[in-house]
This record gives sequence, structure tokens and C-alpha cells, in this order.
Amino acid sequence: MKLTNISVERPVTILMIALIIIVLGILFFSKLGLDLLPEIEYPIVSVVTTYSGVTSEDIEELLTKPIEDVVSTIKGVKSVKSFSQEGLSVVMVEFNWGVDLDSAAQDVRDKLDLIQDFLPADADRPLVVKLDVGAMPVLGYGVTSKNLDTLELRHLLEDNIKDKLERLDGVASVQIMGGREREILVSLDKSLLESYNLTQSQVIQTLRGENINISGGHIIEGIQEFALRTVGEYKNLEEIRNTVLCVKAGAPVYLKDVAEIIDTCKEERSYSRTNKKDSVLLLINKQSGSNTKKVADQVIKELPKLRKNLPSGINFNLVFNQSRIIKKATGSVAQSGVIGGLLAGLLIFLFLRNWRPTLAITTAIPLSLLATFIPLYIAGYTLNIMTLGGLALGVGMMVDSAIVVIENIYRHLEQGKERKEAAKAGASEVGMAITASTLTTIAVFFPLTLGGGIAGQISRGLALTVSFTLAASLFVALTIVPMIASKIFKKRTIEEYEKTSGSQRFKKIQNYYKRILVWALNHQKKTILITSGLLILSFCLIPFIGAEFMPLGDRPMLILQLKMPPGTSLRETNKVVGQIEDVILRLEDVESASSFGGLTEGGKMDVSIGFGSSEVNEATIMIKLKDKKDRQFSSQEIQEIIRKNLPEIRGAEISFTDMSQQMLGTGSPVEIKVFGKDLSRLKEIGNEITKRISKIEGVRDVESSLSESKPEIAIRIDREKAAHLGLSVGQIGVVVKNSMQGVVATKLRQAGEEIDIRVRYNPEYRQNIGDIKRLTIFSPLGAPILLGQVAEISKKQGPVKIDREDQSRV
Repeated sequence: MKLTNISVERPVTILMIALIIIVLGILFFSKLGLDLLPEIEYPIVSVVTTYSGVTSEDIEELLTKPIEDVVSTIKGVKSVKSFSQEGLSVVMVEFNWGVDLDSAAQDVRDKLDLIQDFLPADADRPLVVKLDVGAMPVLGYGVTSKNLDTLELRHLLEDNIKDKLERLDGVASVQIMGGREREILVSLDKSLLESYNLTQSQVIQTLRGENINISGGHIIEGIQEFALRTVGEYKNLEEIRNTVLCVKAGAPVYLKDVAEIIDTCKEERSYSRTNKKDSVLLLINKQSGSNTKKVADQVIKELPKLRKNLPSGINFNLVFNQSRIIKKATGSVAQSGVIGGLLAGLLIFLFLRNWRPTLAITTAIPLSLLATFIPLYIAGYTLNIMTLGGLALGVGMMVDSAIVVIENIYRHLEQGKERKEAAKAGASEVGMAITASTLTTIAVFFPLTLGGGIAGQISRGLALTVSFTLAASLFVALTIVPMIASKIFKKRTIEEYEKTSGSQRFKKIQNYYKRILVWALNHQKKTILITSGLLILSFCLIPFIGAEFMPLGDRPMLILQLKMPPGTSLRETNKVVGQIEDVILRLEDVESASSFGGLTEGGKMDVSIGFGSSEVNEATIMIKLKDKKDRQFSSQEIQEIIRKNLPEIRGAEISFTDMSQQMLGTGSPVEIKVFGKDLSRLKEIGNEITKRISKIEGVRDVESSLSESKPEIAIRIDREKAAHLGLSVGQIGVVVKNSMQGVVATKLRQAGEEIDIRVRYNPEYRQNIGDIKRLTIFSPLGAPILLGQVAEISKKQGPVKIDREDQSRV
């Protein structure tokens, strides 16, 4: 082959090429990102919409169905799934694999803009979220303080930590979750309000009309131009208190006359805690393609410097560290590759008994690896368990071509040829054979690069890495190895080889193999029957082996999810979580435990992919375990110990979630779906299936999405009576909502911060059904009417969560 001849005749050129490969390989290796898994882009876009205080059935009608209808018309949509629950609608749009997800997400936004005016005005704007594993936080800290409450702690982190960490190389964003949020509450006294013949709606309209700045154009005076503004925005609480609502008998009625204005926090509907202390969660996200370990190490190194500027008593508890998992997983694979390479060199020396060919092959291995890093970086891949696995697999295969070349070169040396001639002839003779062999092996792996779905995206990195490694090893075998052989190999006879190589020791093995081979050739039918029998037996054993998408290994973190009966208050859920935390923190193998309950703003992202808590009766506990070498038990054993030690909690459902399975979109191993329109009938069938499946051995955590119902108070309007009084169902519903839940009338802007001003009745006027019946509604005819006069109020049970798939209930 010409390539071989050039490599032998021009050793300096080949040496320069080898040095270029080394330099570029080291350069690109240093730039390769380090991740646990390859970047997996799921073709799923979620639409998350919150509408506080609205029941699941109303959420389904008002938000979920209209959104489903409009996104189903987008090109490339494979399926549409959704769930509706109190105050929350999540619609998950799955596209065909291969669709440009950025374009798909923009198409979803464009379609939502078309129906924005038809959605409820007081519902939050729909949030479009792409399911991106790479966007998962790399670090999470539970920040606690001895002296500050979570509101002050949250502001402290936003002002002193967030911006500084975001400046670090590779850090994309820093999220702050949990903690209380400031709110200005206008707590109305219903009796005083009615004594002045005022309504809650009038108070809301007045606040909105008073807290405003309006531009008025400009005027010119001489040579100067002045902008004209009417300035009316509130600067402080005193201005809010002195807002004039009306004038009675020549005297102004101020807001402070009918309400108490309180600088407080929003109603607590969620909480976060670390090691049983109230905390704020600090999450660090990396930029796409960045080295996870480097980013995490930078943040861990920078935090102690930033803490010096914070008050004493603030602790940063590491909740999870993705780089720790990645370091262990990738380190194990890399170690396996290094050991494999050393063993390959050792075995080669054992068989050849000569340091010269062993040096040639051990030189070929690192050169081939460094050459592999070049196309790996250009192709946009990172070092992860799949690409490192491909490298480890390739290490054993890449020496094959070099061994064949070396063996043939030695054959020519034994025939009396000079080193250069032997190197040329030996490499050229087998050049086409090893090229065909290498391309055949690459052809076996190449189809994996064309696979679709999650499995295709995961295996693609491994297949390409093996292909790059084999191609690099072929180049090295046809260029570097012949060049080395022409310089250092020593001419010897067959007798010298047998004397130094110790081949006589393998004579017994060769003779034993020869007898087997002769027998097989003389008994061809028996050989075929035995081989066929073994093949059939292998296929028969497959069902007994078992199958799973990803193997279950030891995990450095456990995730426990708690679900209390629907209707359980946040306080009661919090109390139960405290009992579970006591059990967890008593274990010596546990380093920390962080719990989160209810639905937070940041939690919407988790709920959009089916993870985390979304109701006040739900909670998630993240259990950080010690390093495996410092633990007495495995993660599976710790999980079972926690289960056994948990107290009997009536109605509580406790399950453990594997985060890696959630990230790969596998969810529950088995799902049975029942479609229909009647919720009661679906619930009945679902409960029956659940009851039967629970009896199967090995089945655990069986649940039905409609197995539970949530208590609610239903207000049924007598339309005829309401019509006689000039009222509509909508008008009455708005009054009920504003009175009980309150309404954000406007915002107070201070030092760049926007604080909600919420108008709501005092707690004493909204405690029970009796208070609801006594709500006053002013009809267009001017007469005040009690809600109980036009409505029937009763307690009932409603669905907790309504699941839908392809626009049908399931």
C-alpha cells in the first residue's frame, strides 16, 4: 500500500503527524464537556398554566381543553397528554423524533397567542417549557439561617450570591426557590365597608385608578423641551392607607377607615426545609456543553469567598451534586479502559516475549485514543458513560489491526529481509485485509447511530466513539506501527523466536485445540447439531434473564414522595413530613434530608415533567447519602430500612422515585390506561384493576389516578332568582372569589421590587359556610343581597386530578 510505503520512507513526516495528533488530541480532550449521560433532547413541549383557586373540572374546561384543541393542529405532533388539578393545567405535546424542538416550541407559543384572549383573564399566562435533561441543575444547596427568616434570607441571596455566581464561566443561571414572599394585604372590615355603602370592587377599582403614572406628551418652553407626566404611583404604605375611597357628608372616607393595611407575606401554600430547618433552595444550572465537574468545582470553590460578606449563622447545605455522580460513573468507566489497555499490553508481551513489538502496540493505543478525541469534539459530543464506554470497548479492539501488522512484519524478518523491506511488505500484504475487517466492525456499530427514540440517542455516542476509535487505530496500524517497526524491530530466525518467545509452553493448548478441530471436521453432523442445540438453549434462557431499560445500581441520593389524602392541610402534611424526617436523619448512612411541599413557582418546571409535588397534601424529600465506601448499606437496603421504620400514617402513600428513570422518561414500569368520558365509571374500573394487580407478587406502589376525590364546597346559583335581581352567575362567582381568595388590585414598586397589593376580607368573615352565605352582593338595582338568598351551598367530593390523552379522559 502506498500509505505504508510513505510512512516507512518518510519517518520524520509520520512523526510530525503523530505529534500533531498528540497536540490536537490533548487540546480537544481538555475542551470536551463531562456529563453523566449524553445530551438527550426529548421531543416534548409542556404548556403549564396556573389559575389559583379553580377546581380540576373547571381547569379542564377553561384551560386544558382549549389549549389541547389548538396545539393538536401543529404539524409533527405525535400525541397530546394533559392533566388538570386544582389551580393547575399541564398539557404535554409530544412531537415526532427528529423535529427541531426550538421551532416546535415557537409553534406552540404562536398557537397559544391566538387563543390568549379566550382564556380566563385572571389566569396566569401559559408557560411553554421544553423537556431538556441538560437543563437539570448541577448543584443544589439548602440555605438555612439561625437569625433570619426565609423572606430576609431570600433577599440576601438574590442581592449577594445570585449575580456573582452567574458570572462564573460555564454557569448559565442560578435559581432561588422556596422562602416567603412579601405582600401588602388590604384586610377589609366587611361591616365598616357596608356602613359606608361601599363594595370590595369599588376598593379595588380605586386602588388601581390611584396607583398609576400617565405620560402626557411634552411641552416646549423657549429652547427647552419638557416631558409631561402625571405621577400617582404609591411610594409607601402610608400613601395606600390615605387613599380616598369616597366623600360622605363632606368628609373623605380613607382606605384606613374600612381596612387594615399590613406589610406581610403571601399566604403560605408551600414550604422548603433542610435537616428540619426552614430553608431556601439555591439551584445552579450550567451552560449547554460545559464541563459539569468544572462548573460544580468552580461554584464550590467560590461559595466560601462569598460567604465572608454574609451575616453569621447562614449555612449552605449541599443537597445534591451532579458532578459527584458523574465523577464516580465516568471515573469507573475510564479506570476500566486504562486497566483494559494495560492488560492488553501485558498479554501481548506474554505472547510475543519481546519489548519491541509491545512498545509499538502500547504506543498505538494512546495515539489512537488521542486521535479519537478530535472527531468526538468536532461532532459535538461530551465525555459521558456512553462515549467513555465506547472508548473502553475500543481499547480492546484497536490493538487487533496492530497485532496483525506486527506479526506479518516479523514473518518477513524471519525470511531474511531488512527491517524497511519487512515493514513495507508486511504492512502492505495485510493492509486490505485489516481495512476490510475494520470497516466490517464499523458497519456493525454504524446502524446504532441511525436509531430513533431515547435508546437511539443514548447508543449513538457509543457507536460513533467505537467507529472513530477503530478508524484511528486502522490509521495508526498502517502508518505509525510500520514506521516504528522499520526503526526498532530486530531481525531473527524462527529458531530464535521459539527460543525467546516461550512458544513451547503453548504447545499443549495448540495440540488440545487441534484434537477438537479434527474431531469437529470428522463429525460434521454432530457438530452442527450440538451448535444448533446450544443456540436454541440460549434463546430459551432469554425470558429468564429479565429485561430493563436501565440497570438499577447504587444511588447517592434517594427521593421519597409523600401523598396524603386529598383535602389534607399544608400544616398536617408538614407535620407528617417531620415524622418521616426523624426516621431518615436517625440513619448513620444519611448525610442530609431536604423536604419540599406544595407548589412553588420553580416547582412548575418539575410538575411539567411529572415530578415533584403540586398540592398542599403532597411533599418530596431528597435524601443525600454518604459515599458508598463510607456506608454500611446500599441505597436499596437503606430504602427498605426507611420503609420498615416509618410510622403507620393513616391514608398516607409513600413511594421512592428513581431520578435517573425520570430523566430518561421511563416513569412507571407498567401503566394500564382506561379511556372514557364518565369520571365515576373510570374511577370504578380503575379501582377494580388496582385491587387485582396489587395481589400479584413483586408488584408495589400500585395507584389509580382517579382513586381519590377531594372535598369541596359547591355553590349552586338559582338562576331564576338571580335573574330577577339583575345578577348573573359570573357576577356572583367573581364576588365569591374576590371575597374569599382575594384579588391583587395593583403593585407597590420600591427599589426595583414589585410587591403585590391584595384586597381581601378579614379572616373572621371567611371561616365557614355560614360566612359564605352572608356574603353581600350588590345588584344593579342597588339593593344588597346575601349570597344565601340566591344560592344553595353544600359540601361534595370532586376529582383531585383529571388525566387526558389525545383529547380523551383516561
